[in-house]
Amino acid sequence: MKYLNEYTEDKQTELLDRLGAFFAFSQKQFHEQRKDGEKYTSLGSGTIVPARNAKALIDGMGKIVAEGIKEDKSDHTPEQIIKRELANHECFYTGDLTSALDALDGYGFSKDKIRAVFNKEYAHAVEN
Repeated sequence: MKYLNEYTEDKQTELLDRLGAFFAFSQKQFHEQRKDGEKYTSLGSGTIVPARNAKALIDGMGKIVAEGIKEDKSDHTPEQIIKRELANHECFYTGDLTSALDALDGYGFSKDKIRAVFNKEYAHAVEN
């Protein structure tokens, strides 16, 4: 089963490259990748982009994620997607759904639906 990042990664990389964005987690990395005369802004999580392209990057990333979610929902049932994220975020070990809820934001699944899938799968695992 594919994860959301598998639907979006190539498109995101192309967008970053096209807009001159890069990742830098230190001043050294920033200075190695920056272009002279360009004004940059940080979008957080190490993402650096020419200031003139910041809005285009934010908008483009939003569109790519929305398209990826649409493809994911076309390829998988809501239950499959929810179970995948619950397992990926180790919710069955911790009992905490917070990170899975965050990962599923944008999919349009209600918290009640996600909790129902969790409860069903957890009960099934305990029985076995």
